[in-house]
Amino acid sequence: MRGLLLSGLILGLLVGCTNKDIYSSSEGARQQECQDVLTSPERELCLDAANKSYEQYKREQDEVRR
Repeated sequence: MRGLLLSGLILGLLVGCTNKDIYSSSEGARQQECQDVLTSPERELCLDAANKSYEQYKREQDEVRR
């Protein structure tokens, strides 16, 4: 019973997360991946993409889908 309650709680928390929340929470991981890029210009491009706002990301995704 306790496991079922815990599973329900976790599922409720996951459902409560919006796409924006998920995107924002992964920002640190995206930035960390850029540290593995060897050349400075490529690293800067990577960081620019990693630091992109959710709104900008969403606009670009919507344009691609058209």
